[in-house]
Amino acid sequence: KGSGLGAGSGAKAQGSKPRAGFRGGSPLTIPIAATAVFLIVIAVAARFDLGRLTSGVYRHGVVAGPRDFTFPYYRDGRTATVSVRKGSDGFITLATNGKPDASMERDWLDPTHASPSQRQLMRDIATQLLLPIITLAHAPNARNVAIIGHGSGMSSHVLLGSPRIREAVTIEIEPEMIAGSRVFRPANRRVFEDKRSTFVIDDAKSYFASSRRKFDLILSEPSNPWVSGVSGLFTSEFYTRVQRQLSDSGVFGQWLHLYELSDGLASSVLAALDAVFPAYEVFFTSNSDILVVAANHPLPAPRWDVTRYPGIAADLARVVPLGPESFEALRLGGRGVLHPLLLDRGVANSDYFPVLDLGAERMRFMRESAEGYTGLSTGRFDVVAALSGRRAGFGTSGISPTPEVPRSEALALGARLRAMRTLPPSVAAQLPKDEDLRNAMYRDDELDRVVAAGRSPTDWHSWMRSVLQVDADVHGGTAGAVDTAFFDRMRQFTARYGAPVEARAALDFLHGVASWNWAEAAVASKALMSSTDSLEWLPDPLVRNGAAVSFIMLRDTGGAKDVLRKFARRTNADPLRERLIASYLVYQDSTMRKKRGWK
Repeated sequence: KGSGLGAGSGAKAQGSKPRAGFRGGSPLTIPIAATAVFLIVIAVAARFDLGRLTSGVYRHGVVAGPRDFTFPYYRDGRTATVSVRKGSDGFITLATNGKPDASMERDWLDPTHASPSQRQLMRDIATQLLLPIITLAHAPNARNVAIIGHGSGMSSHVLLGSPRIREAVTIEIEPEMIAGSRVFRPANRRVFEDKRSTFVIDDAKSYFASSRRKFDLILSEPSNPWVSGVSGLFTSEFYTRVQRQLSDSGVFGQWLHLYELSDGLASSVLAALDAVFPAYEVFFTSNSDILVVAANHPLPAPRWDVTRYPGIAADLARVVPLGPESFEALRLGGRGVLHPLLLDRGVANSDYFPVLDLGAERMRFMRESAEGYTGLSTGRFDVVAALSGRRAGFGTSGISPTPEVPRSEALALGARLRAMRTLPPSVAAQLPKDEDLRNAMYRDDELDRVVAAGRSPTDWHSWMRSVLQVDADVHGGTAGAVDTAFFDRMRQFTARYGAPVEARAALDFLHGVASWNWAEAAVASKALMSSTDSLEWLPDPLVRNGAAVSFIMLRDTGGAKDVLRKFARRTNADPLRERLIASYLVYQDSTMRKKRGWK
């Protein structure tokens, strides 16, 4: 017990506190040493699997396996981690913090790879190509252009395919994004090799705030707005700044995704654009991506022949031909139709009311989709085209260059079906038949057999459903165009075999909305709506939308309101079209009252 206790007792007796740790050492020596050993063990033993690090598990809940991909590029940048991963099929994806921002198939990366057929534009490549082409078509003589967001570099590359452009400024906040995109060469080669190409490493808002330059074309395609800091590029304040940077004939292109977004949030962006620009048109670039082309002046008719510029023509050499018909199939509509909806329902996204910034993360987490807007490209009756007075004839190409856009694919199916019906049997038998065509031919043959049987069908309701299906196959994607022979044959059949009055009215209604014979459609709709049972002959949304638009086009606002009131008690299907029609009706009514001097 002796000396040790004595020393301790002495220290205690002098009133000092006992020291922690071992004698002569710092009290932090052991924790520091343990931490250092722990870090060394981690550094030596831990495996930093790039597949896991870049899998974006926060978004899809799936972790990539260690052998699923190779990684040609991986860097931690000053604002984000940028990676490029390559699958076994050669498909590459560029991502920031695990979120894909661009992708491309092997065919586009390897010019020597022979494709068995002409390419159709699908997945990201469709948007990456169509954004610059559609925007450029509205400013074919653009000389100075700016691109917000580099991504794969395809937009800048395609725009530089125009011989009229003198300078293309690509604005990108993350330098590693530019470096990583080199993996996409040669598909984006001009952005790196062309002397007209310039990079600006800056935030787009800061750049436009400090720059006094005027541009003939500005194309904005930043990352998704739920990414921190990005939603500020979708505000009315930013659009006001962009508006001031446009030349007198300049145009502005804004990309927006409809996936992981709600109709309300999509409307907030469109409302912000609507509040700033007096003219704009909206185009689909896929089934869930849109492009808004806006200007300070009435938009000119697009020059789709920009695809003949030598550089762009070379980029599209192995793509299914893109002509005016193909591009017009992507058009949704413009301010003339969307303004009433946005005025009535849209809350403009702004720096002071950041509805997009507050809601985008929640929509992504809930995996929502702006189904109302995506649905505007589907369906038998094109409400927006009708209210715009924009006719769309039958398709002439059996292969759609943009098969992900329902209207474009429907036009191609109709073209294939007509070819099978009109070509000599020996020639038609040699044409390739896909599943969609086989199903359409089966429906067409079944209806033909019933009509040619020489007797009344056992169930007129079932017969009408068959007519609806074949009508959709024949007229899909059209607006204000009609196959007269088809309807003549159906009408002769109903007259010969004493079809019910409702069946004849349904046939007249279909013909009226197909041919834009609004008087015929309005009269037929009254017969269909005379009793509850009558409405079973056609789908409620089709009758509601077609009848309401017919009365609107006839300037019969009372009739249109009666239609909407009747169906408000019957169905809540297709709500965005219903809101669009109702808003347009109210706007038209108020405009007419102002012209007449009424309050």
